[in-house]
Amino acid sequence: MIGMVHVEFIKKKHLQEGWLIRRIARHLCINRATVRKAIAETEVPRYRLTCGKSAPVIGPIKAVNDPIETV
Repeated sequence: MIGMVHVEFIKKKHLQEGWLIRRIARHLCINRATVRKAIAETEVPRYRLTCGKSAPVIGPIKAVNDPIETV
């Protein structure tokens, strides 16, 4: 997996400066398919939380303060 910095570098070098996919792949030491995927991405990569965080301090109070609680 490549980081957001690499994705921006790939897009800049390919779209603005005209670097070939092979040249970018050699420069970053990554696969050409990865470079193609980075170029094809249309949305900005965002951090996604894989699992929810626990709230040991606010958890019990949050249930009391929740105004839309169905019984």
